[in-house]
Amino acid sequence: MVRILHAADLHLDSPFAALTPEQAADRRRLQRQIPGFLADLCRERDCQLLLLAGDVFDGARVCPETVEALRSAFARCPAEIFIAPGNHDPYTPDSPWTRTAWPENVHVFTGDLDSVTLPDLGCRVWGAAFRGREARDLLHPVPVEDGLLEIGVLHGDPENPGPYNPMTAAEIAACGLDYLALGHIHKTAAPRQAGRTWYGWPGVALGRGFDETGVHGAFLAELDGKTCRAALLPLPGPRYETWTVAAGEDPEAAVLSALPPDSRETVCRLILTGETAPFDRAALAEKLSPHFAALELRDETVPSRDLWADCGSRTLRGLTLEALKRQYDAASDPETRRTVALAARYALAALEGREAP
Repeated sequence: MVRILHAADLHLDSPFAALTPEQAADRRRLQRQIPGFLADLCRERDCQLLLLAGDVFDGARVCPETVEALRSAFARCPAEIFIAPGNHDPYTPDSPWTRTAWPENVHVFTGDLDSVTLPDLGCRVWGAAFRGREARDLLHPVPVEDGLLEIGVLHGDPENPGPYNPMTAAEIAACGLDYLALGHIHKTAAPRQAGRTWYGWPGVALGRGFDETGVHGAFLAELDGKTCRAALLPLPGPRYETWTVAAGEDPEAAVLSALPPDSRETVCRLILTGETAPFDRAALAEKLSPHFAALELRDETVPSRDLWADCGSRTLRGLTLEALKRQYDAASDPETRRTVALAARYALAALEGREAP
């Protein structure tokens, strides 16, 4: 059995243009810790291989501190490391891949599909590199050797045609690999099977905006030639999330009651909806900010109104409210009254073609 840690799309030295210069610098420093986290996971989980499926760097201009942090993490990693450069960090004469002396356990693929055999692990690792911003046809069927696990690492897109090394499920099924570690798509897709080949992509290692929401991490995959067991191991760092909360009578209380325990690790776009009394958005954002890593508050509420104002009018609206008002007045406990009032709000929303409260 071979135990693999599969990561991709670290995008080290991302500009984080939406943040202030100070916040962007802090986030880049956090990014530089990711390779160290991966090295620690390899040691803790006894991984023999660390596969990095491209876009380790966000671009050709890389800070010396970033290269130093990466080299240091690689040097203390107990696993053999295989890197397939992608469209953001292609293998070129002036790239960090060619200008840096990497530790002996680091193998950077430099061009067309090639392999390194590891007899002690009973496997062979295949990979290829982008040599510019675009690449095609990097995946080919490999010769299968008895007794060896065939493992691949590539940057590429199995979901969309285009210039970023597209591939189809049929091409993956025909490649002969036991496991294909992919990068490029920033959403996580758990390994699935095409033919004999298990393939998946862990997504971006650290979310950088509200288009990269949720938990991010690296796959721990165990491969024995017949089965593949894989799990996503979350990596530290703030998560981007978009949450929608009905403001109700007390927007602050409504938000606080909906917070998960780990909200302080969240960069949140919080959208308040529904009916409520007028409130000071800036003051509310200031009160709520300590509960998040960062907060963007959007107010999509509408002014509250007298729920029963049209009760009794000879319209469908009035007759509906009249029937519900009788139930509301007859209710013997507050919970039932709240339920009936909510039913009335849903009924009004339906009659007016608005979204549910």
